[in-house]
Amino acid sequence: IEDRRRRDDGPSSFRPTTGPLKSAGPLEPGKEYDFKIIKISPETRRIGLSYRAAVKQIERKEIEQYRSTSKSSSTATIGDALKSKLSAR
Repeated sequence: IEDRRRRDDGPSSFRPTTGPLKSAGPLEPGKEYDFKIIKISPETRRIGLSYRAAVKQIERKEIEQYRSTSKSSSTATIGDALKSKLSAR
């Protein structure tokens, strides 16, 4: 899918065709989507955009947030559980 848009004298945007977006499905006109800027070319006044890179960046942030919250919560190992059971006898 190639999408070129020009607003007044501003730069045009270009999303390269790399195949269908499997996880998101087709993009619907009129809806807003997040794209990551992957290339800026002032000479040709074009901006390269990537939807997949934006999705991956959001996923990485969510994973990092999950990891940071799981590190802060207390965890026990199987050894700790066995030790407490044996000491209770």
